[in-house]
Amino acid sequence: MAKNTDIKAVQAEGDKSFSFDIELKANDLWTFYMYNANRGYRLLFNIIFTIGCLTYLVYYWKELDNSKKFILIFFSLMFTVLQPLLLYRKAILQAKTDNMKAGFNLKLSESGIDVSKDDQKLHLDWEHIFRSMIRRYMIVLYTDNIRGYLIPARCFSDKRNEVNALIKEKTKVIRF
Repeated sequence: MAKNTDIKAVQAEGDKSFSFDIELKANDLWTFYMYNANRGYRLLFNIIFTIGCLTYLVYYWKELDNSKKFILIFFSLMFTVLQPLLLYRKAILQAKTDNMKAGFNLKLSESGIDVSKDDQKLHLDWEHIFRSMIRRYMIVLYTDNIRGYLIPARCFSDKRNEVNALIKEKTKVIRF
């Protein structure tokens, strides 16, 4: 399979379709992991927790012994430094797997989604897409609560509006 990540717009009898050769990189996976780890109330908790630890650390610096200072510094860095580093490590390890290196082809059309990898092929009607998420840096088409197809922005940047319009028309889009 070609490792080209450019989008190919295909016209077939007035049916507009988009074909992507996708090879997910560690940065794509990391961006997705960071979004999932820091959305909604989790992000709010992370911010309040970090600010609370830093405020307590600064306000009581002279009264705290070294072990408490170390713990508060560690807690302050947990969501701002440690979590992103651990998620990036996870993304690097997953991107190195043979499955991810091989990539896959994803074709979006009016009739549904066609996924192919090597000699394996799968067709999904749009009704089988649980929901979709469109962000400036990726599109995710979920087949259920856990599984989905990630399309990095570098794959569809030149046809972004057309791809977004097709996905909005055919799926339930969550949080822009």
